[in-house]
Amino acid sequence: MPSSDYSFLKLPRTLEDLQILRDNLESYTSDYTAQVLVGYCMVYIFMQTFMIPGTVFMSLLAGSLFGVFRGVALVVFAATAGASSCYFLSKLIGRPLVFLLWPDKLRFFQAQVAKRRERLLNYMLFLRLTPTLPNTFINFASPIVDVPYHIFFLGTLIGLIPAAYITVRAGLALGQLQSIGQVVELHATRPWWCTWTRILSAAISIMAAWLHGSDMQDGLSAPFYGGGRGRDMEDVMWCLISLVGIRQELKFVNV
Repeated sequence: MPSSDYSFLKLPRTLEDLQILRDNLESYTSDYTAQVLVGYCMVYIFMQTFMIPGTVFMSLLAGSLFGVFRGVALVVFAATAGASSCYFLSKLIGRPLVFLLWPDKLRFFQAQVAKRRERLLNYMLFLRLTPTLPNTFINFASPIVDVPYHIFFLGTLIGLIPAAYITVRAGLALGQLQSIGQVVELHATRPWWCTWTRILSAAISIMAAWLHGSDMQDGLSAPFYGGGRGRDMEDVMWCLISLVGIRQELKFVNV
């Protein structure tokens, strides 16, 4: 990259910082795409690994610089890689910190993981799609409560897609944002954004409710008739809520 004043290269803490960073990186992105992509991924993974706040700004930046589809792919990749790095870092040195920082959350998480051991991917997807537990805590505590990495990886990779889409899409209108809270408001003012994102979230939710359960031909009968592979009531309710959500969204778009 050419010699220049790179004082604008710093972790954004406010929307003003982010807009300055975007304005300066736009010209570099077209001429030095590979370098910007590598730098972006390194910064995002570093922030996610060491639980540094501000990844929402990085997601907005991805949408502003790379567009929706490339931006979502980039954010999901970087977020999953960063969460994986945090997972393995915690596995090495994190146990004392988790017990010190989040003892109550850890006990709750450990009990839920033990209860759902046979349907753990289901539960991890549920956590990623809902605000039940903070993502930072999930990344750091998962190895401590013996969540296998392949389950953690799949739950993270799939479960982060809806949130990534919302923030990346909002990044296209970065100049209109006055606060981070407006990300959701801006999304809500675009009916098609809101509609299809909800459909995507509901579809992933249904998949989460059915994964690692009984076969589709069993329908919803398993929880009511018992059996080792039956789902608990939480899984059934989540599936039904998702079905209702999809029906409402399809009515909205007259499909």
